[in-house]
Amino acid sequence: MLRVTSFTGGEIALEEKENIAEKVRTILDHLQCVLDSHEGCAELIEVKDNKVILYCGGKCTGCDNRCVESSIKDELPDVEVILRM
Repeated sequence: MLRVTSFTGGEIALEEKENIAEKVRTILDHLQCVLDSHEGCAELIEVKDNKVILYCGGKCTGCDNRCVESSIKDELPDVEVILRM
């Protein structure tokens, strides 16, 4: 099994990283109609250690709803969600 080690010393299996990325993409696909209706967008940038880094744009910028973050946390409670605007 391949493993990826970060500079912070955290280690995550490559298969686990790909699994997290696939789950996040599926969640974002399911949210697409909500994002479209609010003229927003969200895109996975990177999975690093237990962090999911997303770009959120359009009207998602500054939104207090946090639907993207909460949807990911519901499915992946051990993952930290970092939103870049």
